[in-house]
Amino acid sequence: MNFARAIKDVEVAVLFKENLGVRNEVKVNLRSQGEVDVNKIASFFGGGGHKTASGCTIKGNIEEVRREVLSKIRESF
Repeated sequence: MNFARAIKDVEVAVLFKENLGVRNEVKVNLRSQGEVDVNKIASFFGGGGHKTASGCTIKGNIEEVRREVLSKIRESF
């Protein structure tokens, strides 16, 4: 996550990880440089954390979850 966030002009880094122990569940880690409050995004999906580091677990397949989270991130700009 730190590597992705360190890339020039990257404001938000996201890691999607399928939970192999639970079908159709994706863990999402969000990191921000500070302009985007990723805690608001994580909270929308039932998660939490801090302004620059947050996460959540979302039911659904990884493609559906990816689309939903990226859409919510785009709304924050």
